[in-house]
Amino acid sequence: KEQAEATEALEKLKQDRRKLEKDLESQQKKLRNELEDLEQRKKGAAADLERRKRQYSMELERLERQKKQAAGDLERQQRQVAQANANLELHQKRTQEVVDRAQEERLRAARELEEVQRQKAALAAQSNSLKSKTNQSQQSLRLKEKQLQDLHSKLESEESALRKQLGDRETELR
Repeated sequence: KEQAEATEALEKLKQDRRKLEKDLESQQKKLRNELEDLEQRKKGAAADLERRKRQYSMELERLERQKKQAAGDLERQQRQVAQANANLELHQKRTQEVVDRAQEERLRAARELEEVQRQKAALAAQSNSLKSKTNQSQQSLRLKEKQLQDLHSKLESEESALRKQLGDRETELR
C-alpha cells in the first residue's frame, strides 16, 4: 500500500514536473518572444532616434544657414540704414544751406530795396527841388529876357534918337 501511494505520489510529481516544465517552456518562449519584440522595438527606436538625430542635425544646419543669412541681411540693412541716414543728413545740410542762402539773399534784397527806395525818395526830393529851381530859373530868365528886350528896345530908341541927333548935327555942320 505504501508503495502504491509512493508510486502514485511519484506519478503526480512527474505530472507536476511535466506541467511545470511545460509552463517553464511556455514562459521561456513567451519571454523569448517578448525579448525578441523588445529587441525589434529597440532597433526600431534606435533607427528612429538616428533618423531624428539626422533630421535635427539637418534642421540645425538649416537654422545655422538661416541665422548666417539673417545676420548678413541685418548687416546689409544696417549699412543701408547708415547710408540712408548719411544721405538724409547731407540732404538736410544742403537744404539748410539753400535756406540760409535764400534768407541771406532775401535780407540783401530787402536792404537793396530799402537803399533803392531811399535813393528814389532822395531823387524825388532832388527832382522836386530842381523843378522848383527850374521854375524859378525860368521865371528869372523870362524876367531877364523881358528886361533885355525892354533894354534892347530902349537902346534901339536911344540909338535911333542919337542917329537922328547925329544926322541933325551933321546937317548943321554942313
